[in-house]
Amino acid sequence: MNIVQFTIKNNDNSVKIEPDISRDILFDDDFIFGVINNVRIINDKIKNNKEKNLNNENKGNNNGDEFPYIVFLLIKSFMEKENLLPDIEFQKKSKIRLIILLPILVILLALTICFIVLYILEKNKNSEKEESNNSDTTSDIPEDDQSYHGYTPLSSWNNCTAKTKLSEFISKINSAEYYVPKEDRIAVFDLDGTLYQETDPTYDDWKLYYYRVYNDTNFTSTEEQKQIADAIKQASIDNHMPDDLNWRVASTYTQLFYNMTIEEYQQYIINFINQPCEGYENMKRGDAFYKPMLELIEYIQKNDFNVYITSGTDRYQV
Repeated sequence: MNIVQFTIKNNDNSVKIEPDISRDILFDDDFIFGVINNVRIINDKIKNNKEKNLNNENKGNNNGDEFPYIVFLLIKSFMEKENLLPDIEFQKKSKIRLIILLPILVILLALTICFIVLYILEKNKNSEKEESNNSDTTSDIPEDDQSYHGYTPLSSWNNCTAKTKLSEFISKINSAEYYVPKEDRIAVFDLDGTLYQETDPTYDDWKLYYYRVYNDTNFTSTEEQKQIADAIKQASIDNHMPDDLNWRVASTYTQLFYNMTIEEYQQYIINFINQPCEGYENMKRGDAFYKPMLELIEYIQKNDFNVYITSGTDRYQV
C-alpha cells in the first residue's frame, strides 16, 4: 500500500501544485498501474491534439485541456521518484531477448520434429524388413496337394524324420533370429552314388570300357582288354568288385581312346550316355539320377543356396 499526498489548485487560469498534508489518497499496486495506463491514454490524446490546442490558445479559447496532462506529469514524476513505475527498460530488454530467442526456439522445434519423423521412418523401414524376412520363412514343408514357391517340394519323399529336419533347417535360416545371408548359403554334394547312380550294376567308366571293347565295331581291342572286359561283366553278375580290377581298368583305360581328341572323346561320352540304360524302361544312361536328391537340390536352390558338385569320375566323362 502506498500513500500519496497532493493538492491541485487552479488560480486565474494557472495551474499550481502544492502538497496537502490534510488529505491522504491511498493507492494500492493495481490502482497505480491502472492510473498509469489511463493517464498514458490521456497523454497520447493530448499529444495528438497538441496542434489543435495551440491554435485554440492563439484564438484565446483556452479550455483547460492541458490540465489532465499536468496531472499526468505530476503522478508520473511522483511515481518515478518513489520507484513505483514498472521497469520499462527491463521490459524492452525482455522483448529483445524474446525476439532473439524466438527463432532459436523455432529452429529447435523444427529439428525435434525432423528427428521424430526420421525415427518413425527408420522404425517403419526396419519393421517392413523384418516382415519381409518373416514372409520368406518356411514353417513346414506342405503336403503333396499344397504349393510352395509354385511347386511341391520333395514330392517323392516320405513323411520321415529327414524330411522334417530339412524343413526345420530351411525355416531356421530364413528366420530373423538365425537368418543366413544368401552369399553364405553353400551346399556341396558328391556326384557318384549320391546324386547319380554309381554301381548299377557297376561303375560307369567300367561299363564304358566293356562297351568300347565288345560293342564298338570301329574299335579293335587287344586280348588283355577283352580279359579286363570279361572281368567287369563277371563282377557285375556277382555283384562283387575284385581288389585288382580297378587298377587293371585304370592302367589300360587310356589305350581305348588314345587316337581321339578331347572333343571327339567328349562326343563319344555323350553318345554313350544317350543310349538306353540296361534294366530300366524309358530311361537313358545319362538320366540315372536319384529323383529325391534332385528334388532336394531344387528345394535348397529355391531358398538361395549355391550348389557345388564333386566327383571322382574322369573330368571329361562327367
